[in-house]
Amino acid sequence: MELPIGVFAVAVSTVVFPLISRYAARGDMDQLGVAYRKGMRLILMVNIPAAVGPALLAEPIIGLVFQNGKFHSLTPG
Repeated sequence: MELPIGVFAVAVSTVVFPLISRYAARGDMDQLGVAYRKGMRLILMVNIPAAVGPALLAEPIIGLVFQNGKFHSLTPG
């Protein structure tokens, strides 16, 4: 579950952090804020769906990977 979140966050951060540091060095706090908010929006737009998918599919994924059709769940239903 953490893999897609980490991959997307690192990719966006690699692009946004140099831009933010450039604005900080210039003292342009308005553009720094704009770049920071844009980066955070992009990270959240990608990571929220990337986190919801594995959360909803947790049981089927665990069954496929670990049970391999040889064991049954102990939960009723």
